[in-house]
Amino acid sequence: RSLSSGGSMIHPNVPSILITPVCPHSLSFRPIVLPQSVEVLVRVPASTRCQPTVGIDAEHGGTVQLNPGDALQITGSRCVRQ
Repeated sequence: RSLSSGGSMIHPNVPSILITPVCPHSLSFRPIVLPQSVEVLVRVPASTRCQPTVGIDAEHGGTVQLNPGDALQITGSRCVRQ
């Protein structure tokens, strides 16, 4: 689903994190590919007027509603693909 939202294609053997904004409200939000060792912290401003939704591994249907002041820590999987 990342690809249909404008995300990059990544070979399964490349240890990486792919973050793809879906339906962003600005063209300045682009997909980003990061090394698997990076930790990303996303914070929802306490003053936000909306309730963002985060889709996590859309293949398994995981979505999370975030609230003002919430933080989301994104890290690479410890699992090794074989």
